[in-house]
Amino acid sequence: MSPMPGYSQLIDRLKDMRRRWIAIEWVSQLSLLIAAMGIAFVLLSLMLVLVVPSVAVRVGIVSALGCVALGLIFWAVAKSTVRAPKYSHLALAVERCNPELKNRLIASLQLADRVRANPEGYSLDLIDLTIRQAMEMCDGIDFSRALGRARVKHSARLAGIGLGGALLLAILFPGLASRSWEAYSNPLTDYSAPIPYDLSVEPGSVEAVKFDDFKITARVSGSNLPVAATIHQRTVGGDWRLIGPVAAIAIANHAGPSEGTEQAEFRQTIPQLKHDFEYFVTAGDR
Repeated sequence: MSPMPGYSQLIDRLKDMRRRWIAIEWVSQLSLLIAAMGIAFVLLSLMLVLVVPSVAVRVGIVSALGCVALGLIFWAVAKSTVRAPKYSHLALAVERCNPELKNRLIASLQLADRVRANPEGYSLDLIDLTIRQAMEMCDGIDFSRALGRARVKHSARLAGIGLGGALLLAILFPGLASRSWEAYSNPLTDYSAPIPYDLSVEPGSVEAVKFDDFKITARVSGSNLPVAATIHQRTVGGDWRLIGPVAAIAIANHAGPSEGTEQAEFRQTIPQLKHDFEYFVTAGDR
């Protein structure tokens, strides 16, 4: 008498239980991945408020996040294949949740595995009876309840926090979220911090009377103004020479583009022009 027909029914139920275990494992790992990416997006966006990281820093951050994502996926694959639980482990989990089984389930698996060799000489009738008893006692028991869902709920909560934080950032501060996505989705692009002031120069390109003094005025407006400017000058075909640094002269904000804008001027006179020349002015980062 072979116990295999009844045994195969128990194995089918344990197979279904293992498939559910693998699904739970994948959901948990993907939830953790969503949580990690969402929280990282919020933190990196807040970093952009203070400073735009350099290309090297952004490449390092993106690489680290990629390693975390690959690690979570690799772990999910490993746990669903190499580290997937054996039927005996799943049977023990069912026994722990259902003590009324009185070890019939795990005993039926162990006895069925020893049918062919059977060094102890167990009666096949006894083995078949044990398996039938296990089937009857397991009837109506939901094996999947033994898997537990606490880990899934925990990882789902973390995913909700991460995803919710990212969505809230995108709704409340769409410009910051867009800038953050652009900066970290293109880590090799150099995003230099904007210069907080403008520079204008007078009189620009003009014709001057020979031997007259030539007055150059450079104006800056904005914030964090430079304290000095440099004039670069050369005659036609000659070498550049530097004039300066020219100290700033603070001026009233009567013509500023907005309230609170700082303004300053740099003034320099080149006496008695004798030759045509080229010039430009630099101040700070401009």
